[in-house]
Amino acid sequence: MNVMMLCEGESDCIILSQYFCHRFGFSFVKEMKCANDCGRSFQYVKDGMNLTIQMVGGCKNFCTALEDALRVNRVNTDDENQFTHIAVIADHDSDREKNNLLQDLNQVLKNPNDWSRMATLQEGSWCKGIQNTDMVERPVAVELLFLSIPMKENGALETLLLSALEEKPGCEYLAQQSRKFINELIQNREKKSIKYLASRAEQVKAPLAVFFAVAAPTRIYQKQQEVFEMIDWSSLEEMQRTLQVFDIFDA
Repeated sequence: MNVMMLCEGESDCIILSQYFCHRFGFSFVKEMKCANDCGRSFQYVKDGMNLTIQMVGGCKNFCTALEDALRVNRVNTDDENQFTHIAVIADHDSDREKNNLLQDLNQVLKNPNDWSRMATLQEGSWCKGIQNTDMVERPVAVELLFLSIPMKENGALETLLLSALEEKPGCEYLAQQSRKFINELIQNREKKSIKYLASRAEQVKAPLAVFFAVAAPTRIYQKQQEVFEMIDWSSLEEMQRTLQVFDIFDA
């Protein structure tokens, strides 16, 4: 199994890598620059399975990154380097933006010459296809997935992680107050001439940052990845429910 996982930015990449390393036992191998300078990718291995997590540098780059992943499959003559699974994990900014992104991604898959059996991305489930390659007699079976997180509300991976932490004993009140604090700042930005939290991305990430600033004030100045090492990822049931499509790694 060789899985390519496309995500938006650095924090997404860190959260996903921490989850998959702790939940499934993957180990880090190396970091690489991506084709067309479209982000960076990080490779992990576990029991003969390969996982590549690529941060594409923003939602607008998902289509290009998907095209690149499919191109790798098409030109690669080595079965070990062909992707058997390709997943797109996006922020759930709004239902309209999610649906537009899904439509754009499926447009990338529309060329019938690329497929013996065409795959169509659907949210929340793996979709099977048979992709043609430059080796005419050697098509490759590939499964594709689209996931917008969180699934039931607008937000991002940080939103999901905070909700999952909220379920842990002793964390509920802090998680709620972290959201409340940021919401009050956002509501009073203009009235109080607050220059911070100007972008939607900052507003989405801020509640989780406040949570960790209070939960671990002496460690918040460390690298983000080191802060996430504090989490018992195997106990986060909401994370596991949302990402259960990746239980394929348990096979």
